[in-house]
Amino acid sequence: MPKRDFLQTETLRLVALQGADLLDTPIESRFNRIVRLARQALRVRAATIGLFDNDREWIKAADGWERRELPLAQSLAAALGNGTGPVIVQDTHEDVRCAQNPLVTHAPKVRFCAVYPLRDRRERVIGAFSAYDTAPRDSSS
Repeated sequence: MPKRDFLQTETLRLVALQGADLLDTPIESRFNRIVRLARQALRVRAATIGLFDNDREWIKAADGWERRELPLAQSLAAALGNGTGPVIVQDTHEDVRCAQNPLVTHAPKVRFCAVYPLRDRRERVIGAFSAYDTAPRDSSS
């Protein structure tokens, strides 16, 4: 994609994110309930709903996760959640997109992650639902 098209698309994505009126808003029980139930159902250490701003992932809801935001360059969700569908990384040590990420190499030492992109009405990615664990997962389990 040419730089001009990318910038225009990114600008429209950020406008859509602002229009969703979720970024930098107070904690809401409806979102926290979703991540709490997902964490229990998936039996993972943490689950989050994050929104991708210009240079950060802002965490709208979390269960088992202490950070409220991350630099976008350090976000596993942003690295994996810009595709067309869900991404499951069974072992972050074996995935080139994740292996050198600070969330993998340092605390919390993520080894498994599942990321589902969140889109606006025009299919622009504005964030992601993510599930994380500190142990890798086997596809047969």
